[in-house]
Amino acid sequence: MTPPTTVQISNDELLKRLESLEALLTARTQDPETAQPMRKLREDTNSQNSPPNALCMLSDVLVLERHCMSSKAGNSSPPSAVAASEPIKCVWLPEREDTRRIVDKYLNDISFIHHVIHAPTVRRLVDHVHDAVGLGHQPPMGPVALLLAIFANATGLWTARDLSRNLFYSVSEAHSQASVWQKAGLDVLDHLQQHSHVSLEATQALVILCYSVVNLGGVSAMFRNLFSRAITMARELGLHCIDSPQRLLGAATPRYTALEAEIGRRVWWYLCSTDWILAGLSGTLGNVCMINSSQMAVKKPRNIDDVDLIEGEEIVDKPMDQPTCMSFYLQRIRIAEIFRASLEQTHFAALSPEAISSQQVQELDAQMARFWDGTPAILRLNHDLQTVSDNSNNMGIQR
Repeated sequence: MTPPTTVQISNDELLKRLESLEALLTARTQDPETAQPMRKLREDTNSQNSPPNALCMLSDVLVLERHCMSSKAGNSSPPSAVAASEPIKCVWLPEREDTRRIVDKYLNDISFIHHVIHAPTVRRLVDHVHDAVGLGHQPPMGPVALLLAIFANATGLWTARDLSRNLFYSVSEAHSQASVWQKAGLDVLDHLQQHSHVSLEATQALVILCYSVVNLGGVSAMFRNLFSRAITMARELGLHCIDSPQRLLGAATPRYTALEAEIGRRVWWYLCSTDWILAGLSGTLGNVCMINSSQMAVKKPRNIDDVDLIEGEEIVDKPMDQPTCMSFYLQRIRIAEIFRASLEQTHFAALSPEAISSQQVQELDAQMARFWDGTPAILRLNHDLQTVSDNSNNMGIQR
């Protein structure tokens, strides 16, 4: 990434800032004992023969500013030692152009595995967030969490081919940065949870971070926690009944545009398919599903490319044999439904292989055969991608 520039601050300017902050702090606290160490610090600094250390002085300035800002926040009493020692978390975002490069890596190479986003919307969010930061405003935290999740995924799957993007010196450096982005994304999501925040972007961030966490640590307790939070937030947003003829949750759920509704379907069905697949895999979630197909009213996502999904225009579904960014995703839903059906038939019998009848095994085998027969030719390894014009790279990744 582009290294941050070093701000040059003169010693005289730092001394002036220290003096003004000392005066402000003394006036607010009205405590001579608190002001005395500040005066002593200034006297000691002025009495030195050698030039003061700029970094140490800058640290003093930051401490004083934090004291003053905490006083301005609404409590005129002197700040306590406990409050002063609490860490202030901040999130460092890449510069705008670097952000675009990382997002492009994610959209071009990774998102097809869990396509719960809309690429043009994500690119607009990049400018939205950076415009807010550039103006000194608080950026919307839902989109910030989404971008951090994308950063974690993209850098975690960085390859030697991506070094041409001129963001990292080596693949190992990019991979080490992935854990930093993941931690930052989790911190932002925890902050949002404490403030009861729900948004489509935050739900997307939870889904994408689930993929990052499972890649680094497997189906762990952290993954299950994030996944449960994603399902809960999706339900709070009404994604499980987005196509219900009646608004089951009344005015509490937001009204979605056609574009937002389609993105919501992508999010919800990814959660469904992941839940059912994990429940059907031995040793993960104990054959227990968190999403009941009879308790949702959501149409399946359409087979359509993001560039054709435009707000205000009619959404035209393409045939399944035509390649789109949703081709793999829709087949993932099909196989997840087979997992769910097998779980509904066997119940907890799957925990004991002896309890499964031969007829159930034959039915499952027949379902898998129908699945493979119905898989579009473009997703089969023996299909020639030379015949695919615009989506050859995407289909290569999806296959």
